Amino acid sequence: MRGLTFFLILLLAIFQFRFWFGQNGYIDYKNTQIEVVQLEKERQQLVNRNNKISAEIDDLTNAFDALEERARLRYEQIKKDEVFYRIIHKD
Repeated sequence: MRGLTFFLILLLAIFQFRFWFGQNGYIDYKNTQIEVVQLEKERQQLVNRNNKISAEIDDLTNAFDALEERARLRYEQIKKDEVFYRIIHKD
């Protein structure tokens, strides 16, 4: 009877060790959960960035006013027969 009890306790200890520290054990499971949360946050940031870029592309391809505004602000372009004044403030 002692041998059977010892064997069962040893078997339980082996199973517990494998559950906590073995391959695909509890610690691996928790680390994987943390990694999934981090990747999900990163994915959401990328989705938001892609949506913003897509909206900007749609705006530039479909709306001439947005394209004209971008050219005026970014590249200082003007229309024909238009005068452009740049005011430089002295500090």
